[in-house]
Amino acid sequence: MSKNRLEYGLQATLGVPISAERDQDLAGQIRKLRVSFDGTPVLHQVDLDIPKGKLTMLLGFSGSGKTTVLRSLNRLHDCFPNSRIGGEIHLLLGGVWQDINGAPVDLTELRRRVGMVFQTPNVLPTSVIRNLSLPLSLTLRPPKSELQDRVEKALREAHLWNEVEHRLHRPARELSGGQQQRLCLARALALEPEILLLDEPTSSLDFRSTEAIEETLVSLRGRYTLVAVSHDPGQAQRLADTVAVFAEGRVAARCGPNDLQGYASLEAMIRSVMLAERSFNDSGL
Repeated sequence: MSKNRLEYGLQATLGVPISAERDQDLAGQIRKLRVSFDGTPVLHQVDLDIPKGKLTMLLGFSGSGKTTVLRSLNRLHDCFPNSRIGGEIHLLLGGVWQDINGAPVDLTELRRRVGMVFQTPNVLPTSVIRNLSLPLSLTLRPPKSELQDRVEKALREAHLWNEVEHRLHRPARELSGGQQQRLCLARALALEPEILLLDEPTSSLDFRSTEAIEETLVSLRGRYTLVAVSHDPGQAQRLADTVAVFAEGRVAARCGPNDLQGYASLEAMIRSVMLAERSFNDSGL
């Protein structure tokens, strides 16, 4: 596939606003999102639709705004006192559209329904099973008779059960890096999220562990709405249903994964996107 497909595709899409309506095929809509830290703008008027049951990949360089968007979806920026957020974020949670940015929100419940897996595995300093049973007991509070089944279900969904079923009471930190990351994924899944956020979940892993995580994400697509951050166009091609390319705190382009083929590097792709955007703006259309 030639570069021209992406470049000319961008010419067609850059001037077309995304849907202003909220429909049941979407799990989220972001409109005019602005974020700053200590008075420094990081995001500028970001618009983004998040399809339900699909994997949306946010692609771009470090510092382009990808992770800032991701953390806006479950209000993690509230943890930073000098952050300022404007615009609208509507998420479909429990079958009801909720304005999570402009209305009072139960942050604990929001972060359960919109789970997150971070770039570096952050396992709790306890056993494998307690990494799941503890947050389960504190949030959903299931009967003790159900706890083991819920733990096993989550570990199976994360493709980890067969590797840890005889090590459930061993320290989680004895697991490999890839296993720890899948344990963090299982922990999020155990809390029954509707949307799952993934901040470069494979960037610190080796090839084999990356492959295991990617296979797991493919299996989850359809049952959950996934929003992932990556700097790897190849990973976006393998996993994504839709791609938002970020540059300088803005969505520079929205495209399908096949439109990314033919680029030798992320730098080459971003350069092409920015040239297409500049050409479009110069055209006055």
